[in-house]
Amino acid sequence: MLQFGVSLSPVVQALSEHVELAQAGESVRLDLVGIMDHPYQPRYHDGLALIGVLLARATRIRLGAQESRRLAPFGSICCGAGPSGRDGPGDGASPPDTR
Repeated sequence: MLQFGVSLSPVVQALSEHVELAQAGESVRLDLVGIMDHPYQPRYHDGLALIGVLLARATRIRLGAQESRRLAPFGSICCGAGPSGRDGPGDGASPPDTR
């Protein structure tokens, strides 16, 4: 199944701005929102913490950490959205990275 999404940069700005962008993605029926995970850089929010904030407010869109090496030694990890429980952590994970 073909899915569409957007990548949001976790630049330090008001969390409400990130929430608005993710909700805009939901309103136009996007399937996924990816958040870069670059820990320990002061110009970015922690990607995993930002995903938690967005999941708390999401209703149907899936969120995932892009380029995260903190969770697993492979590509993106997707988490289901909101209270629907449609997907759980780890669902939609990419195959192992062969780089």
